[in-house]
Amino acid sequence: MICLSVILLEAGFKLDLSTSAKGTLTVILLMTFIPFLCEAFTVAYLSNVMMAIPYAIALTLGFQMGTVSPAILVPAMVEL
Repeated sequence: MICLSVILLEAGFKLDLSTSAKGTLTVILLMTFIPFLCEAFTVAYLSNVMMAIPYAIALTLGFQMGTVSPAILVPAMVEL
């Protein structure tokens, strides 16, 4: 958990607020919520189909696994 916090904090320090102000809400939503929800629902569906986990627990598993995604995406986005 500490590693994830450090990665997200490092990415936050590298933000340039003058260029970030030009971004729109649509871009922010596309880069954050859409991948998170897609990953969460995909994990939930596959865990239900493959392991017969009830949907409520499968969604919980999907949302927990979705929180790890920024640890992979943020360093890649910083490189851009």
